Amino acid sequence: MRRGATLYEVMLATVVVSVSAAIAVPSYVKRVEGGRKTEGHHVLLLIRNAEMRYHAEHSRFTGDWNDLEIEDPNTNPRRYFNYNFSCAGTSNLLAEAHRLGGSYKLTITETATITEQVAAASAASMGTPVCM
Repeated sequence: MRRGATLYEVMLATVVVSVSAAIAVPSYVKRVEGGRKTEGHHVLLLIRNAEMRYHAEHSRFTGDWNDLEIEDPNTNPRRYFNYNFSCAGTSNLLAEAHRLGGSYKLTITETATITEQVAAASAASMGTPVCM
């Protein structure tokens, strides 16, 4: 009775494991990014809903996180997005979630329509609400 494995058996096992990893890793990465994107959707909906509540009470949108009565999501050190929002007084709301690393951004309007755009985020526009 022999002990151990032959070189051929070790190489075959290595090939099987490598092929399995080559198939599984991209799928895993895609699922993880999908979960991170869900965070962006959730926070954008929170911002939009808080802005709509503020608009219902004051007949205008705000540019201040404190007025929204939600915590500024940019203070979370474990976030995957930088969030900002802007508005044109009483009519238009635009909230954005810029993916850290700059591969894409999510956008929501007062109609709760979320869109995704492939774009490099501008560091100057992130995290600062601007409203008139």
